[in-house]
Amino acid sequence: MNIYNLHDKFLESTGVSIDTRTLKKGNLFFALQGQNTDGHQFIDQALSKGSSYVVAQKGKVNDSNKKILFVDDVMGTLQKLANHHRYHCNPIIIAITGSNGKTTTKELMKSVLSTSFQILATEGNYNNHIGVPLTLLKLSEQTKFGIIEMGASAVGEITLLCEIAEPDYGYITNFGKAHLEGFKNFDGVVKGKTELYDYLMMHEKYVLVNEDDFIQKQYTSNYGSVYSFGCQEKDQALIYRLDDKTKKAMVIYNGILFKSNLYGAYNFPNIAATIVLSRILRVPTPNIQKGLNLYEPKNNRSQKLTIKGVEIFLDAYNANPDSMHAALDSFLSFKPKKAGVVLGDMLELGEFQEKEHQNIIDRCLAFNLNFIFLVGDIFSKWKYSDSRITTFESALSVVDPLLDIMK
Repeated sequence: MNIYNLHDKFLESTGVSIDTRTLKKGNLFFALQGQNTDGHQFIDQALSKGSSYVVAQKGKVNDSNKKILFVDDVMGTLQKLANHHRYHCNPIIIAITGSNGKTTTKELMKSVLSTSFQILATEGNYNNHIGVPLTLLKLSEQTKFGIIEMGASAVGEITLLCEIAEPDYGYITNFGKAHLEGFKNFDGVVKGKTELYDYLMMHEKYVLVNEDDFIQKQYTSNYGSVYSFGCQEKDQALIYRLDDKTKKAMVIYNGILFKSNLYGAYNFPNIAATIVLSRILRVPTPNIQKGLNLYEPKNNRSQKLTIKGVEIFLDAYNANPDSMHAALDSFLSFKPKKAGVVLGDMLELGEFQEKEHQNIIDRCLAFNLNFIFLVGDIFSKWKYSDSRITTFESALSVVDPLLDIMK
């Protein structure tokens, strides 16, 4: 089964599935083998639910069913099919990676670009070696831009995703203390994330750089196809402001005000990158302003909720030390008279786990918080003398005590 014939069958299908629980009639089913499950065990179920064809590994099943297509590597075939389809549709691909802010930046760009063009963007956390191909396979010939979020927890993963998506533009939000267990240390984070720059420069594509980030600036200093932004730029300096009352982030670029519904200074670069790239891609200024205003924080990121008179600042996702400190900065900037925090464990920190959790605790103790709820196996390991601290082993166990405090 060569990739051209497989692509023809894909175009005749109703899409791709890797999970029989969500498979739709006419889907092309890929029998992927994971750590806990093997898709080959569900081939009969896929066919009974109306799968058009099943892509399976040679030698894994003995079946003469003509709807089973045998290949040497199911995962590799999915990735090759996605790359082939990417060129069949031929949109402009924008890749976004980084330790923090990549999902918010992706959603901002999606909101802005969709005011002027037909676009496709990564959904949810589909940002790995499986999610990126599945996203690309949703491209249509009418798609003008594809915004692809790329996540990584080890060196080499961004290179693979670039080979699948072959981006035309790329942006790294920042370099932080994320996935240190896989990257080993901060230098590993930088090496892993800059694989995006390596790919773009090797293929003479375009790089978007935050000039206020020394690492980005240094890494791309000898490359010509760079679009940049930052507070230090002489010609097109950005001005960052928080609204005095709402604390929402605003950016002034070339004398034009761009408002957003995002809280916290940590969102300034996310907004700025969106504005600059949108201008490069010739989105009219009014449409950029409109797209930024239309985006409401979601995905448990930078959300502000009011429930029965209690204001809740919601930043609940796979956090790392940098994103945790940024969220605390934003929360404390409101200077609430009565306030507390509910913080969950930060995972994948390896040998830095104890130090980074202690840093967060020390940070919280330095402020006049009424309560500090620490949730998870890691936070629960320590014993604390401060009466404001309570530890909980699970998220469910914190619910009733938190409701009591809110009342």
